[in-house]
Amino acid sequence: ADALGDSPKELTPPFDQQSVPELVIQFSADQRTARRRFRIPLDEVRSTIQETLLQAWRSKLDTIDFNGLDRDSRIDWLMLSREVDHLSFQFHKDKSRDQLALRFIPFASDVIKFCSSKEHGTFLDASSSATILESIARSAESASKALGKESKDSKNDSSELDDSEPILALRASEIIDRYQRQLNDTHRYYDGYDPKYMWVVSKPLESSNQAIQKYRVALRERVAGISEKDQEKIVGLPIGNDALREAIDHAWLPYSAEELIRIGERELRWCDEEFQKAANDLGCEGDWKKALELVKAKHVDPGEQPRL
Repeated sequence: ADALGDSPKELTPPFDQQSVPELVIQFSADQRTARRRFRIPLDEVRSTIQETLLQAWRSKLDTIDFNGLDRDSRIDWLMLSREVDHLSFQFHKDKSRDQLALRFIPFASDVIKFCSSKEHGTFLDASSSATILESIARSAESASKALGKESKDSKNDSSELDDSEPILALRASEIIDRYQRQLNDTHRYYDGYDPKYMWVVSKPLESSNQAIQKYRVALRERVAGISEKDQEKIVGLPIGNDALREAIDHAWLPYSAEELIRIGERELRWCDEEFQKAANDLGCEGDWKKALELVKAKHVDPGEQPRL
């Protein structure tokens, strides 16, 4: 979009007169472009551009005379303003949390250095690429060994782990997964183009991928306490009361979190009662699962449907 450039100074939305609906379209385009263009987690350039872009849009909206807008434009302005504030809140919350999770990712700076060559259009020669990848592999291997030692020591330590440790470890494992995808994406960018790169980097990349994957699994299982083999468990990162209230406000819901829980429990009870009523009507003595199977079995034979 027009608001994006190569440096944060250029991230200022055009200040010519536009209708509010056009601003909504432009804001959406800017956000999509920023997400596609800057993808490396914990990259300072990415962080600066995201923050500057949101600040520029906040300033742009503040210069608009709200009282001079018609009703439809006022609605668009309120929705866009709420979206900008929501993304700003989310940005700072994610940034703070990711900075805390960074201590579980000792090779983050090397990954950013390697991937930023493609991301920001800088040159990284084959030898330097191989050196960085070898450093990533060593750091990941050392971190895996350290986790193993900590796990053994913790069994003999009666003190409890900090409650935030599993949450931060889980977040770190998610970032590491994104790092691994970015590493391979950057490799595909150079592979087949630079013959020296193809010859020098293939082995270090394989080693770094194996070391990163091993460390990610160890971090997820030993610190976060979530088995890599368990594909059915739904795991979420707690966001806290402030973020929950902000998310509810962003959705324009006139309820508190406690009220929403009570409403959900009430509606669930109603659904259970209706299930039982329907099951009784079908002669299943309140067993809705049995009633469901009974209804599923009530169908004509294959090929008989056109007669109905």
